[in-house]
Amino acid sequence: MSQEDKIATLILERKENLPQKDTLVQATILAKNSNGLYLDINKTYEGYVANKELGSNNIEQFTLGSTLEAFVLGEDKNQPGVLRLSIKQIQDEKKWQELEELNDKNIEVEICKIVKSGIEAKITTTGHIGFIPNSYIDGQAEGLRNKKPEEWVGEKLPVKIHELEKSKNKIIFNHKIISQEIREAKTQEIFNSISIGQNLEVTIIRLADFGVFVDINGVDALIPASELSWQRFDKPKDIHKVGDKVKAQVFKLETATKKIALSVKKINPDPWTALPEELKPGHIQKAKVVSQAEFGVFVEMIPGVEALLHKSNYETLPEKGTLLDVEIKNIEIEKRRMGVSLIKTDSAAVEVTAEEKISNDQNEDKELVHVG
Repeated sequence: MSQEDKIATLILERKENLPQKDTLVQATILAKNSNGLYLDINKTYEGYVANKELGSNNIEQFTLGSTLEAFVLGEDKNQPGVLRLSIKQIQDEKKWQELEELNDKNIEVEICKIVKSGIEAKITTTGHIGFIPNSYIDGQAEGLRNKKPEEWVGEKLPVKIHELEKSKNKIIFNHKIISQEIREAKTQEIFNSISIGQNLEVTIIRLADFGVFVDINGVDALIPASELSWQRFDKPKDIHKVGDKVKAQVFKLETATKKIALSVKKINPDPWTALPEELKPGHIQKAKVVSQAEFGVFVEMIPGVEALLHKSNYETLPEKGTLLDVEIKNIEIEKRRMGVSLIKTDSAAVEVTAEEKISNDQNEDKELVHVG
């Protein structure tokens, strides 16, 4: 074989053995500069890794003479015979393999950033960054409830991978589905551990016009407004705030809907059944106006016990919150009724004659209504 034929054969063999695109090669670092790494492949081919293809690595981490695995992107059109290589591609491929292995599993993520449409979060075990849309977030879950969204950063959440799209580098997590599973399991556990008539100390976690929601070991329960207090109030927020601890009794367990209802009133005696001894006809005290009616105003004698002050006792309607000096005129405990009259006059009250007082007492008997 002539020398020319030998050279042609070697060139052909070299071309045929050239590492193919989308394959892996072992290479040795020959040189590095601010642009990337120059590599030797089997002492036959030269490769180049640009900075953008270093992945999570910093060029300073690499030392001359060390070996590494690289992914072949193809020949460099600007440098004939030089192969374009990538470390990032290998890392990305491993990343997607790891993510596919985590599919359908419960995983933990840490909230990194809050944006208008949701949450950016990273998997605590691998560091992969994904997204949780607002529709897949349970804001009432442990760690998030009673906090503003900007305070969620750093919180860890259980999630499932909802969607993976490698071509778009898209990772979508679903927090709500796991949160619901956890809540259902906890609710069942609580249902199995409590019973009607049981007294509990609970913490208020949310206020509503119809009542307050309380926490029972991670499960929400409701104290209806009608069961909050024997004392008159307009809205639950007038007597309670989030964080308050209250003692209440379980009075309803709905197995089908897993709803729990509690009562504060059932754990505290009805004040009408244990009136202080001094509350009897002739007793004088200061009382606060708590509500207004067409025929008079109701004043609070003790929390949960109100009395009617007939409108004939005053010319100007006393405002809610006004303190008045009153005398008990009559009591009907079985009907939860009490009538009082003013013993002092001010700008909102006028003196009445003895005859008028008798008439007033008769009117009060007719117009007293059930309160409490």
